[in-house]
Amino acid sequence: MRLLKEYAYCPRYAYLQLSVQRSYVTESMRAALALGDPLAGLEAQGWRVATNVRVASRRLCLWGYADALLVNGKLVRVVEVKALTPVSRKALRGRLRHFLAQAVAYGICAEETLHLTLDGVVVLGREGAVLEKVTPALRRYVESLASGLRAVVEQGRAPAPLRGPKCGYCAYAELCSALGRG
Repeated sequence: MRLLKEYAYCPRYAYLQLSVQRSYVTESMRAALALGDPLAGLEAQGWRVATNVRVASRRLCLWGYADALLVNGKLVRVVEVKALTPVSRKALRGRLRHFLAQAVAYGICAEETLHLTLDGVVVLGREGAVLEKVTPALRRYVESLASGLRAVVEQGRAPAPLRGPKCGYCAYAELCSALGRG
């Protein structure tokens, strides 16, 4: 699912993650590990918490370990933890859309794996949690990302780079530039 998130952020970045063997542990990941358990106190209103659950979708060719699942009867919610990031509904629909895509992908996988109905996704950030309902449009968006990522893997060709402010702090900026337009 991490690669789908990266593909949503920048298709070239996901390609380089696949092609170049570099450690994926970032400084923010290390810092997040030093924090207390961000999932503590999550159980509420009848929702049972399961952490580090393997989920998969044959249809989307995706699998991964969800940070947490909230289960209540036949309903499931996925919890994606971004402990150091200030998360808001507006940011999830804009600059942090790749986080939302990752959470929805985990949700679709959880539905398929557990045979439950996806009730929503929760992105837990530095300042609290944001619950997002999963619309048909969000599902289609994630399905299109999964299809695009699958094509990158199968073809083994670098997608065209995106240009913008993200490039300034990309770990692959120099390599991406050297690859050119793809």
